[in-house]
Amino acid sequence: MPLDDVALLVSFAFYLALVFLLAIASHRLLQRKEFLGEYFLGSRGLGVWAFAFTFAATSASGGSFMGFPSLIYRNGWVLALWIGSYMVVPVCTIGLLAKRINELGRRLEAITIPDLLRERFQSPALGVAGGLITLLFVAFNLVAQFKAGGLVLKTLLETVPGYGQLVNASLGWLGELFPRHAPELGPAYWGGLLVFSLMVIGYTTYGGFRAVVWTDVLQGVAMGAGVLILLPLALIKAGGLTAATAQVAAQDPSLVSLPGPGEFLAFPVAVSFWVMWAISGTGQPGTMVRLMAFRDSRTMRYGIFTVMVYYSCIYLPLVVIFVCARAIVPLGTVPEDQIMPYMARTVAPGWLAGILIAAPFAAVMSTVDSFLLLTSSAIVRDLVQKVLKPDVSPRTVKALSYGATGLIGLAAMLVAIDPPQFLQDIIVFTGSGLASCFLMPVLLGLYWRRATAIGALAAMLGGTATHLAMYLPAWIDRYLGEGRGGNIVPLRPLGLDAVVWGLLASLLLGVIVSLLTHPPQRWLIRELFGDPHEAEPPTGAEAPPKR
Repeated sequence: MPLDDVALLVSFAFYLALVFLLAIASHRLLQRKEFLGEYFLGSRGLGVWAFAFTFAATSASGGSFMGFPSLIYRNGWVLALWIGSYMVVPVCTIGLLAKRINELGRRLEAITIPDLLRERFQSPALGVAGGLITLLFVAFNLVAQFKAGGLVLKTLLETVPGYGQLVNASLGWLGELFPRHAPELGPAYWGGLLVFSLMVIGYTTYGGFRAVVWTDVLQGVAMGAGVLILLPLALIKAGGLTAATAQVAAQDPSLVSLPGPGEFLAFPVAVSFWVMWAISGTGQPGTMVRLMAFRDSRTMRYGIFTVMVYYSCIYLPLVVIFVCARAIVPLGTVPEDQIMPYMARTVAPGWLAGILIAAPFAAVMSTVDSFLLLTSSAIVRDLVQKVLKPDVSPRTVKALSYGATGLIGLAAMLVAIDPPQFLQDIIVFTGSGLASCFLMPVLLGLYWRRATAIGALAAMLGGTATHLAMYLPAWIDRYLGEGRGGNIVPLRPLGLDAVVWGLLASLLLGVIVSLLTHPPQRWLIRELFGDPHEAEPPTGAEAPPKR
């Protein structure tokens, strides 16, 4: 085995050992705290660095380090415009929601976003609907993330002596069941998927939210360091940015101009993605949950600045790196979704390549662990504890939390055996879907006194239904029609992406239905907004229920 490959494996293994040490430490702390609040929210005690890195790492997913690089590699400089508004996501999310959502989360003792909506509007239906929709979209996203993790480990392990023979002998039969993906992925991918799944499911289930946060800090450092190290190496290998741009232009002049190749980023679509990243990024329940977990206002203020700087140090250099990659690695040399780990092995020595490959792996793990907890909390808190069995014992809650986290991860792993072709398509579908579901109901609940439970439910269901209707023809075509296996492109009326229509439908329905239904009870408005017209304590039917 070449010395470079040995060094690569050793440096990568060292990174993984740190992840598991953090999970063990987190589990020990978990035993000394109130279980639900600690397992799903870290006892609402995150400081600046923990809050900033867990927020950033949750958003920077396999799409950021696998799907996004593949789009740059194929489409060129236009991706700088496509991703540009992500730099202001922290301002939109933390600045718009954080203080109010943290305050209400503590006051209402909410652990999840559906939980917050249920208590804010006193509507069990909102909690159930939010929990089920969370499960729907996050399940899709988990499959994409598990695929990304499998691809990273495929690149890492396929040169290990005996690995190919081992996975061919034990997993080769899967190729007969899934012939469409066997040539591109095959047993090497399935073996990597299995190893990745056991690792990430294990430490997330064992350590809970604090393990996720602590490993997010480590993973955030790995991602940032990986990108900043890979940037000069890629520029040197390509002969400089000018030479790289010239080589890419010789392949396809549209890759170095706006609006970009073909119809990939027509102007209305570009506008849509400014909405998608900057505004719909605000509507992700996985990041909203982080807003309920920080310690104080100082943490919030410093967190905004820290995350903005961090995103700028990741996303903009990635555009440069993978424009250079197009000059270094001709299109078709490697499957596009694997260009990130392939570049790490191409431009760096073995020991450094292990650190660089840890960057996309960290991005995937930081999102998978957060989404595993998001889905298990939707089951345990929003469905079991709040609906099916309110008197469930603490011991049962603990067992259900561990079991749900592990089983959801295993289910995602099984589906990822035959994954979608393009990671970023799934990231966009799930991100815009969750935003269409949650952003408007949460905003209305936080800031509009006149919002009603029926209005919030109409906003949630209407936005989700509109989004799904835009995507339905694409999904049917992918699995049943002539486009089977291709890109997933939604309907775009007036050239605007599905997320714009989903958010618009959600807002209109939330406002109109709220105005057409009976106003919320006065005690609720006074409790949540401090209504000055209610000086006397409520009595009788106007009294708040006991929680």
